[in-house]
Amino acid sequence: QETGIDFKEDLVLMTVGCAGAMNAVLKAILDPGDEVIVPMPCFPDYQFYISNHGGSMVAVETGEDFSLDVAAIESKIGPRTKAIILNTPNNPSGAIYSESALRALEKVLQRADHPVVVISDEPYKYFVYDGATCPATASIISNCIIATSWSKTWSLAGERIGYLAISPRLPGALELA
Repeated sequence: QETGIDFKEDLVLMTVGCAGAMNAVLKAILDPGDEVIVPMPCFPDYQFYISNHGGSMVAVETGEDFSLDVAAIESKIGPRTKAIILNTPNNPSGAIYSESALRALEKVLQRADHPVVVISDEPYKYFVYDGATCPATASIISNCIIATSWSKTWSLAGERIGYLAISPRLPGALELA
């Protein structure tokens, strides 16, 4: 409902928390030597999730205010780029990536010569304050997979309840699921 995308039950997979979701999707999409772009600063475990499956992390700096630098991301997309991990609100900076930045990134991805998946890591999605809003990444990015957990949202620390929601707009979504 939040995304306006018609996620069907065959595109939603329950996982053991968000870490389980991230590892499952990276195992499914990465081949040894593939690259995953990650805006900095980032949750440090991303590096391990990526290397667990033979991939390498390509760090991309954000703006001084930790905003998404779409041009920097575009400059790092290469033939081995399989995914971009977005975490908004960001852990550890707290930055919320703007709708305009996400739309600019979607345009970059549409121009890419091969599919690049955006993995939207969303356990902090509801931790926004002072009237701020967090855009629904999956409503903007076509090749999006949501990875999240309810342990943060509902204060269920230790209850590793998470899921992957694969956008039906992603080519091969059913095969990936």
